[in-house]
Parts: sequence; C-alpha cells; structure tokens
Amino acid sequence: MIYVILIGYILPMLVNAIYLYKDETVKTIGDFLENSWTAVIPMINFFLMCLIPLTYIIDLLEDRFDIQSMWKNLMNKKIKKQKL
Repeated sequence: MIYVILIGYILPMLVNAIYLYKDETVKTIGDFLENSWTAVIPMINFFLMCLIPLTYIIDLLEDRFDIQSMWKNLMNKKIKKQKL
C-alpha cells in the first residue's frame, strides 16, 4: 500500500516540483509559487487522507473509554508518599 502512495502520489508531486524549479521561466519564488498548487494540493490531500482515519479512531476510542476521567485520574495520582 505504501508503494502505491509513493508511486502514485509523492513521486508525481516531486517530479512536478523539480520540473518547475528547472524551468527557465521560473526565476523568482513568486514564479515558483504561481504553479506550486500542483505540488501543494496533493500534499494537502495526503494529509487529509491520513487525518480522516485518525479522527475515526479517536472517536472510537472516546466512545469506548471515558478519556477525560481517565486523564483526570492519571493527573491526580500521587507519585510520592507523605512522610509522617
């Protein structure tokens, strides 16, 4: 699966960015950024593709466990015993 992502997503983005950088008409950062949407949009899509399953996993964990009370209990645990 990772090879599909690398070959189908990351590689074209890198090739496009290198092509834009090597282009003779691109002389400033502004020129590069004019066409950089072709490299940025796939990166945003990749980020969202990773973010969506994470949100479902977090929702699943919140439904199964009461994370707020578990966190409060963890923060209220005593780490040192009081001396008498």
